[in-house]
Amino acid sequence: MKKTVENKNKIKKAIITAISIAQLGIVGCGNDNWIPTSHIVFVDYTTSCNALDDINRENVKKRILTIAESLRMEDQLVVYPIHAYTQSASPIVTIKPPVLRGDLRDSQRKKEWKNMLAPEIEKVINFVFSDEALAGTNVFATMRKANRSLKNGVNIKLYFISDMIHEFRDLSFKNVFPNMNEFDMIALALDKANTYCPDQTLKDVDVEIYLPGRPEGNPQYTEDLYHTVNCFWEEFFSNAGTSVKIRELKA
Repeated sequence: MKKTVENKNKIKKAIITAISIAQLGIVGCGNDNWIPTSHIVFVDYTTSCNALDDINRENVKKRILTIAESLRMEDQLVVYPIHAYTQSASPIVTIKPPVLRGDLRDSQRKKEWKNMLAPEIEKVINFVFSDEALAGTNVFATMRKANRSLKNGVNIKLYFISDMIHEFRDLSFKNVFPNMNEFDMIALALDKANTYCPDQTLKDVDVEIYLPGRPEGNPQYTEDLYHTVNCFWEEFFSNAGTSVKIRELKA
């Protein structure tokens, strides 16, 4: 009997030790160089973008959920809107990972945290803005928010759920790109990168763009416009010190 109890205690200790070691690996403890990452998601709410229509809403949910589930301890996921007043917009939600303690209740803590995610993501999907706010698409202002986070000493990763068609009083992609040659487009990308990301402030920052769409396409925009917009942002982020991955939202 005594031997059986001793064996059970050894097994229990071994389980707790294994969980503790796994937890150390997850949170990066013991690494003095580890810095939390702020995963910043910009969602385009404007009427000219399909991001939150009946087809793409579920895809937006899945994308944000995937990002949230990748968070490590002390990371955070912050969701901002893209609209006419992007510059002054506050976050819609801020999500942080569960606090895990390396004990047998960690699985329950993870489960409770996942149950909390759904209503937080619903806030993003169902947030309503005024017609005035939705009348413009200020994409460049997102770079100022990114730079502000970098100045606070936080690692960042940027995600855009948007067609990335900037439409604001300073510049309209829809108006200028159809008549712009490739050389002028590249020059514009360099100028905007120098303005919003001087000295390559986004150096080595991971950037991902997820393009919403519909099976029938968007009759408002030509294929040439979409191609030019994507090329512009590739040039922009290259001049800002990094690269960008552009994917379809549903892929």
